[in-house]
Amino acid sequence: MLTRSGHGKLADWWSIGALMFDMLTGTPLFKADSMDSTEDTIENILTRNLEIPLYVSIEASDILNKLLERQVSYRLGSSLNEDEEIKKHCFFNKLTEKI
Repeated sequence: MLTRSGHGKLADWWSIGALMFDMLTGTPLFKADSMDSTEDTIENILTRNLEIPLYVSIEASDILNKLLERQVSYRLGSSLNEDEEIKKHCFFNKLTEKI
């Protein structure tokens, strides 16, 4: 989307990862300085390394890394069983045990 090459469900999975990052850390993903322009923010998203705080669980860190993978073909959800692949991630194990 940011590179203006269109988007599909894989961009939506990235957006879910960005929302999860915000919810788990309390800070937006690739937070820009208040003086940054929109172009600076886009550049941060496209080039800056993902930094997940140490207090985030291993399972949460793993799903964030996989959903926020820049290379679309390697992103979690890129297989034919996209939603099943995501639902089976270890991050959701404790949630599904109780259902």
